[in-house]
Amino acid sequence: MSARPAPAEPGGRAALLWLALAAAFSPVLVDLARNLASDPSAHPTALTPLLLAGCAWRGAGGPGRGSRDGLLWIALGAGLEGVGIAGGSWSLARLGLPVAVFGLARRLGRPAGAVAALAFWIVPVPHSIFAATTPGLEAFQLRLAGVLAGWVGVAPEIGGTVAIAGGQELQLFGSDGGAPLVAVLAQLGWAAALCRGASAARRVATCAAAGAAGLALQPFAIAIALVLLARVGDQAARLWLDDGAWLTAVAGALLYISRPSGRNEETCR
Repeated sequence: MSARPAPAEPGGRAALLWLALAAAFSPVLVDLARNLASDPSAHPTALTPLLLAGCAWRGAGGPGRGSRDGLLWIALGAGLEGVGIAGGSWSLARLGLPVAVFGLARRLGRPAGAVAALAFWIVPVPHSIFAATTPGLEAFQLRLAGVLAGWVGVAPEIGGTVAIAGGQELQLFGSDGGAPLVAVLAQLGWAAALCRGASAARRVATCAAAGAAGLALQPFAIAIALVLLARVGDQAARLWLDDGAWLTAVAGALLYISRPSGRNEETCR
């Protein structure tokens, strides 16, 4: 049985509820801001509020109806925040924020639940994932990148997770294995499907395919870093890996999203 729709909140009261939610999760917001400033692998999370606001403003996902089960989601989010902070697990506390955002969106009926789901990408890729894949994944990606770089005349010396080219050295870390780029493209895939009025199944499929593309594209990103290492220097190579690759992916994806679909689907304009 579906939850009984709740009456829509007036605009002013809805704004106050969002402010109250931000105040309740201010410890998590401060933690996310500090993490964003100190950890390059978290930089892609800056995209999430922009995508969420843009999709909500354009009315992506269609009109929603308030549902009282949103209160349960809010309570669950607050519980995750409290348990996470008390137990010293900020990863758990961070997860409470998007859960609560989804819940308040459900309660208010706007933005649509599919739009509010974008909030889950505000949580950075946990370092436990990097720990589980390092050094094997980035070393494998680096070997592939070395082959690709050879196609343009750059022949780096590669040993494990270290590459040397042009007298400069580049050390790869767990975050260079591709997980942040996977998260970025998965989020953009979800947003693109939303903008084109896709069904829930199509949104999930597009999100998964875009994420898989991120893993496949990571060797090309590292290859560009190797070329920069040889021709420009190690700082340029590291800057490209930390920010250049995902920002380029975002620019390309946004160009695709803004392109008319050619179908009778809702398109973000």
